[in-house]
Amino acid sequence: PTPLAIKTGQEALRPAFSPSSDTPKLRGWGVLPLSTHETYLYPIPGSKSLTQRALWLGALGQGPFTVSGGLLSEDTYALVACLRTLGWKVEVEEGKPAAAAQHPQEKIDEAHLKTPPLGPLFRIQGSGGAIPTDQADLYLGESGTLARFLLPLLCLRAGGQYRLRGGPSLQKRPLGALVKSLESSGCATVRYGGAAGHLPLELHTQGLAGRHIMLEGVDQSSQGLSGLLLAAPFSQGPVQISYAPAESVSRTYIELTLALLAHLGYPFEVQEEGRLRHYYYPGPSPVTFKPQASPCYTVEADLSSASYALGLALSCRGACIALEGQFPTPPQSGEQKERLTHPFAH
Repeated sequence: PTPLAIKTGQEALRPAFSPSSDTPKLRGWGVLPLSTHETYLYPIPGSKSLTQRALWLGALGQGPFTVSGGLLSEDTYALVACLRTLGWKVEVEEGKPAAAAQHPQEKIDEAHLKTPPLGPLFRIQGSGGAIPTDQADLYLGESGTLARFLLPLLCLRAGGQYRLRGGPSLQKRPLGALVKSLESSGCATVRYGGAAGHLPLELHTQGLAGRHIMLEGVDQSSQGLSGLLLAAPFSQGPVQISYAPAESVSRTYIELTLALLAHLGYPFEVQEEGRLRHYYYPGPSPVTFKPQASPCYTVEADLSSASYALGLALSCRGACIALEGQFPTPPQSGEQKERLTHPFAH
């Protein structure tokens, strides 16, 4: 069969919302055949992981903050909707892709390759470490990352009452270990609306300041720890997090979170004690941004998405695919980049 190239205009990426449904639906993708002896521009979408983390740090920082090049996805739109429901002002500008991204059958010259497209922009006014409202009904779609981030982040607001619910698939995903850790450390109490350890639930928050939170496994995911790491710099006192990860939990996303925090001015003290890792933040010390120079964080391209383009290049002899994306500091792990390119090295 003729190899196919994905037509990657932003129109294909933008979810189409229906007023009668909580769940956004993604539009379809266009396809067209590859030709030999042509160069195709393949814009790599931004990292979902970095998009979610950067938006939370921008929301909790002080002053205006811009995230550029982030991923436009159902999870991102679910996060933006939750931020707005909680009282933040968030503007989303989807940007304009390069002309060649709309017409990949045309050859891309060298000058054009030096002119990247304008990616999506997210503008948010930071709250200085506070959750703006103490009551909210939050629909999370199917985003497990958002659920595990929200639980500890909402605990920044002592005396808050929040209802969290999600789509059918998200309701099946376990949250019990993270909830137990928050309850046992005095950060919150939880009342379930269905099966224990799952959404929907009501969260009654009691604050993070001065807490020592012990996480064990966190439902085989590092996202609960990342949520606590994102919240700790904005508490009203010191926070210590002790984490005993399951063997299946990778350090990659924890390191990603710590690297982004340090890059934006929130370094942690980290100590290891056998299987335990201790993360300490003295708090509170939200970074104060200069109003006249709104900071901008550029989301790094998602390298795992680039693997599809590399595989596509192998399927059509003589065709060349140029990868286009942003690669700012902090980068994704060298291990991930090596895994991406190694299969194609020979």
